[in-house]
Amino acid sequence: MEKNSRVRISIGTGPGFYLNILFFIFLFLKLAEWGVVKHWSWWVVTAPLWGPILVTMIIIMALMIAIGIGKALRKINGGF
Repeated sequence: MEKNSRVRISIGTGPGFYLNILFFIFLFLKLAEWGVVKHWSWWVVTAPLWGPILVTMIIIMALMIAIGIGKALRKINGGF
């Protein structure tokens, strides 16, 4: 190993990073009972963590339903 080797650390700045920051801001404000956040439900405070998963599941389910309807229509119309 070289004498002057350096370790590079990179921090991702994708949407997940910003949603985690938003969650910690909401958490701090909720625990500090600051502003309107103190009246929010814990579901709302934790929404940045589970919200993207829920949206992804809804999109996948909608696509599956659309594909199923398309297959059923093709079967009814004689295989177009």
